[in-house]
Parts: sequence; C-alpha cells; structure tokens
Amino acid sequence: MKNEKVLICLEKMGIGGVETAVLNQVAALSKRGVDCVVLAENGIYSSKVVEVGAKFIDFKFPLRNCIDGDVVKALVKIIKDENITQVHINQFPCMQYMLYACAFTNVPYVAYLHTGYDLIAREDDLNIFNWYCKQYPIFNELFPMYFRHASKIISITQFAKDYCAKRYDIDLDNILVCPNSIDFSLFAEDKHVNTNEKIFLSIGRLSKDKEESLFNTLQLYKRLKERDSSFKLQIAGDGESREVIEKYVEDNNIEDCTFLGQISNVPEVMHKAFIVAGVGRCIIDAIASKTLPLIVSKESVRDFVTKNNLNKCIEGNFSTSAIDARNVDDIIEDLLQITCERELEIVNENYNLAKEKLDINKNLFILDSKEVKYDIEELLNSFLNINHYIVKKMDEQTERLEHLEKDNSKIPEYLKQIDDLNEKLQAIYGSRTYKVSKKISNLINRKK
Repeated sequence: MKNEKVLICLEKMGIGGVETAVLNQVAALSKRGVDCVVLAENGIYSSKVVEVGAKFIDFKFPLRNCIDGDVVKALVKIIKDENITQVHINQFPCMQYMLYACAFTNVPYVAYLHTGYDLIAREDDLNIFNWYCKQYPIFNELFPMYFRHASKIISITQFAKDYCAKRYDIDLDNILVCPNSIDFSLFAEDKHVNTNEKIFLSIGRLSKDKEESLFNTLQLYKRLKERDSSFKLQIAGDGESREVIEKYVEDNNIEDCTFLGQISNVPEVMHKAFIVAGVGRCIIDAIASKTLPLIVSKESVRDFVTKNNLNKCIEGNFSTSAIDARNVDDIIEDLLQITCERELEIVNENYNLAKEKLDINKNLFILDSKEVKYDIEELLNSFLNINHYIVKKMDEQTERLEHLEKDNSKIPEYLKQIDDLNEKLQAIYGSRTYKVSKKISNLINRKK
C-alpha cells in the first residue's frame, strides 16, 4: 500500500458530507504512508487536506453536456506528472472527464456512490440519476460506461448497491458496501458537560432545499428556549438562503442565536455543544464529538440518535428516512429531562457502537493497482455516440437559427402590412359611414 499514489477527485473542497468523508479518507491513508493528491476546486477544507499530509491541487470540473478535450488533457498531464497509480472518483461531475483520462493513461479508478436513500428512492426528476440524465443527456451514455469500467465501486449503503446494480446491470461482486466512516482520532475522546449553558448547534448548508428543515429546527429550539433559558443557538454553515434564515430568526423572535458561517474546526465546535441538529455526515461527526445527535427533515423533527436506533441510522446513512418521526412534544420532554449523567451515558454508548462499525481504519479501501479493466473499443464507441449526439443538437440549433433568420427577413414586409392596415382602420373610423353606423348601434343598445 505504501507504494501507491492515490488521486482523490471531487467537485470542491468546501463544507459537505462528501468533503468531510474525503478529508477523513485522506487522513487515514496518509497515516498508513500512502501518498494522496486531492483534486478539487479550492474551498474552506483545502488547507485541512495539507494539514493531514496530502497534496492539494486546485482544479475545476465543469459540468457540461459535452466532453471538454482540454479538461481531459489537463487531467492526463496531472496523472502522469504526479505518478498516480489509482484514482478515486467521489462525485459524478468528475467522472465525465476522469473516465477518459484514466483510460488514456491506463490507470484504474474506484467509483464512489455517496448516494443516500432519499436521492434514489423515487423514480421522478428528483432521482439523482434521472436528474443528471435530464439536465445533461450525455450522462445516459456516461453512467453505464463509468460503472462498467470501474475497477471497484464503493457504495455507502446496501440499498444504493442494489439499486445501481439493477439499473446499470453491474456485477454485484464489483460493488463493495462501505458505510460512511470517520477518523475518530480527529475528535476528542472525553466529554465535559457544561451545566451553565446548553449549546444547540444546527449545522449544514444554508440552501433552498434545506430551508424547511432549518425552520423545523428553529421552532424546536424556540420551544426548548421557552422552557429552559440556558439554551443557546448556533447555526454553522452558509449558502444562498442565509438571509432567509436570518429573517426567519428575527420575525419569529428566536433569542440567543449566533450565525457562525462556514467552519473548518467542526470537531471543536461540536464538542462544546449539547445537541447537534442535522442529517447525514454531520450526525456521524456529532457522535464522534460525543454530542447528542438530532435528525431533522423538511417534513418534521425525526428523533435524536441513541443506541436503540443507531444501527438503523447507519444502514440508512443517517438520512431523514433512516428513522421514523417521533412526536415532537415527546422529544422536547426527553431533552428537557436529560441529566448530565444521562447525557454522558447516551453519547458514550453512541460513540462506542459507532467506533466499532464506522471507524475509517476498518472501512478503508484501496485497490491493487494492477486491476485495470478498460475496453477501449467500447469507450471509443461511447465517445462517438456522445459526439454524434452533440453534433445532432448543434445541427438542430443551426436549423432553428436559420429559420429565425428567414422569419426575420420578412419582418419589414410584416411591418408594412401592419402600417397599411392601420391606415385603412383610421380611414374607416374617420368615415361618415362608420360614424352613422356607430350612432345606430348605440341607439339599438340603449333600447335593449
């Protein structure tokens, strides 16, 4: 493993579940002596990559309905210059370029499925695969090629494994289920309970699709605050909906609320909290921080995580559908009744069970770099199909433009016809015959 040099790709090294997973993966690999290079657009976590012993390269993967040859060439150069022996692809926008760059350099890649239940459970436009194929139709061709040529596919849940295997006819033996894991050494082991104030921490992107979840979180906090004044609210994260959330806080008189913005010291901030509200990766971080985790969805507050439902949460990747919603009044009463002793009991039980199942050192995957499986003829046909599709769309666009140009050439003629009609109408309206007809019509209408 020490002779391997791994290129890990994702869209941006900002704050998010995939980003945190990558950071933990890089930290664990670096400790084992594996050279890692992270390729992504620069973000708040970029410096953290360097801190844990890896190299960071600022690179943007443009999401387009075409294969940009210049992007592929740049990736080929990076793979060769860095002497990369295997590539780990974490997000779909990266794969439309990395697929070909890896094939051209004969370097194997691992395809990661960071796809929770909520993103694939339904077969409408909200299904993540349907969305990509509708917005960027070349993905209809790319997805099958991508999964078929992967030396290994890593899925964070059994559900995602079964779904993708069926949808894209993938050999089940080539998909490994590896739960979203964490490097527990990045988190403090001891929890010191603060009895003077209880920090209620909400963490996640402040985006449009998260607004309803945040509103539910804020309403829960407000009710807790009314019953126990020692609660203080912190909101970590940023996004296009920040002003909306700030206005909601003001309009609803939610007291003692602090917006932290984007944070990179997540373990430190979480460790001081009494409870962390969120979903997905931040729940794992909360457990590792020995803090009470609360799953909240856009529909409702679901429940806080204990040893009784933790296994179910792990199977569902801590998604909002991982556990059933419980009565919010009961949740509030339980939270208000938690003593310092009970708090320590819950967080330690969660921590010990999670460390047994979610320790990244037990769930770390790396390829035997000899595992290369490229069908160049199939990839070439796939590329030609994509190129044919793009040329067809360009031809259709050209036809539409030519049609518009023809229509535009008739505009002066249409304008002259309109002017002629206006002149005729004015002549009619000003004629004696029209005026007499109008008076007769008015008289008839009055008699009615």
